[in-house]
Amino acid sequence: MYIKRSSAKEDLKIIRLFDALDKLSEYDEKQLLKTLSDITKPQLSNLKTHLYKQLLASLRLLKTNDNIENPAIPLRHRNRSNSLLAIFF
Repeated sequence: MYIKRSSAKEDLKIIRLFDALDKLSEYDEKQLLKTLSDITKPQLSNLKTHLYKQLLASLRLLKTNDNIENPAIPLRHRNRSNSLLAIFF
Protein backbone atom coordinates (compact mmCIF):
# COMPACT_ATOMS: atom_id res chain seq x y z
CA MET A 1 0.00 0.00 0.00
CA TYR A 2 1.24 3.46 -0.87
CA ILE A 3 0.65 4.85 2.63
CA LYS A 4 3.25 2.51 4.08
CA ARG A 5 5.88 3.79 1.68
CA SER A 6 4.97 7.44 2.14
CA SER A 7 4.83 7.52 5.94
CA ALA A 8 7.75 7.67 8.32
CA LYS A 9 5.76 6.32 11.25
CA GLU A 10 5.98 2.51 11.47
CA ASP A 11 3.07 1.88 13.82
CA LEU A 12 0.21 3.44 11.87
CA LYS A 13 -3.18 2.17 13.00
CA ILE A 14 -4.33 1.82 9.41
CA ILE A 15 -1.38 -0.46 8.62
CA ARG A 16 -2.04 -2.51 11.73
CA LEU A 17 -5.68 -2.84 10.62
CA PHE A 18 -4.60 -3.87 7.12
CA ASP A 19 -2.27 -6.52 8.52
CA ALA A 20 -4.90 -7.79 10.98
CA LEU A 21 -7.51 -8.07 8.20
CA ASP A 22 -5.00 -9.85 6.01
CA LYS A 23 -4.47 -12.51 8.68
CA LEU A 24 -8.20 -13.23 9.07
CA SER A 25 -9.57 -16.03 6.93
CA GLU A 26 -13.08 -14.62 7.42
CA TYR A 27 -14.12 -11.16 8.61
CA ASP A 28 -14.73 -11.19 12.38
CA GLU A 29 -15.11 -7.79 14.01
CA LYS A 30 -14.89 -9.17 17.56
CA GLN A 31 -11.58 -10.85 16.74
CA LEU A 32 -10.36 -7.67 15.08
CA LEU A 33 -11.16 -5.58 18.16
CA LYS A 34 -9.41 -8.16 20.32
CA THR A 35 -6.32 -8.13 18.09
CA LEU A 36 -6.25 -4.33 17.94
CA SER A 37 -6.97 -3.82 21.64
CA ASP A 38 -6.14 -0.09 21.66
CA ILE A 39 -8.78 0.64 19.00
CA THR A 40 -12.40 1.21 20.00
CA LYS A 41 -15.39 0.15 17.92
CA PRO A 42 -16.13 3.70 16.65
CA GLN A 43 -12.43 4.11 15.77
CA LEU A 44 -12.53 0.81 13.89
CA SER A 45 -15.35 2.08 11.73
CA ASN A 46 -13.41 5.24 10.88
CA LEU A 47 -10.21 3.28 10.25
CA LYS A 48 -11.99 0.89 7.88
CA THR A 49 -13.32 3.86 5.91
CA HIS A 50 -9.84 5.40 5.77
CA LEU A 51 -8.29 2.07 4.76
CA TYR A 52 -10.88 1.63 2.02
CA LYS A 53 -10.00 5.07 0.60
CA GLN A 54 -6.28 4.28 0.79
CA LEU A 55 -6.78 0.95 -0.99
CA LEU A 56 -8.69 2.68 -3.77
CA ALA A 57 -5.94 5.29 -4.10
CA SER A 58 -3.31 2.53 -4.25
CA LEU A 59 -5.30 0.67 -6.91
CA ARG A 60 -5.60 3.89 -8.93
CA LEU A 61 -1.82 4.27 -8.78
CA LEU A 62 -1.42 0.69 -9.96
CA LYS A 63 -3.86 1.33 -12.79
CA THR A 64 -1.84 4.31 -14.02
CA ASN A 65 1.18 1.99 -14.26
CA ASP A 66 -0.88 -0.85 -15.72
CA ASN A 67 1.21 -1.19 -18.88
CA ILE A 68 4.51 -0.61 -17.12
CA GLU A 69 5.79 -3.25 -14.72
CA ASN A 70 6.80 -1.47 -11.52
CA PRO A 71 9.35 -3.56 -9.58
CA ALA A 72 8.78 -1.42 -6.47
CA ILE A 73 5.28 -2.94 -6.09
CA PRO A 74 5.52 -6.74 -6.04
CA LEU A 75 2.62 -8.68 -7.59
CA ARG A 76 1.84 -10.40 -4.27
CA HIS A 77 1.01 -7.01 -2.72
CA ARG A 78 -1.29 -6.15 -5.62
CA ASN A 79 -3.25 -9.37 -5.20
CA ARG A 80 -3.48 -8.90 -1.42
CA SER A 81 -4.90 -5.39 -1.84
CA ASN A 82 -7.53 -6.61 -4.28
CA SER A 83 -8.66 -9.43 -1.98
CA LEU A 84 -8.84 -7.13 1.05
CA LEU A 85 -10.92 -4.69 -0.93
CA ALA A 86 -13.64 -7.35 -1.11
CA ILE A 87 -14.18 -6.97 2.67
CA PHE A 88 -15.78 -3.58 2.08
CA PHE A 89 -18.42 -4.81 -0.40
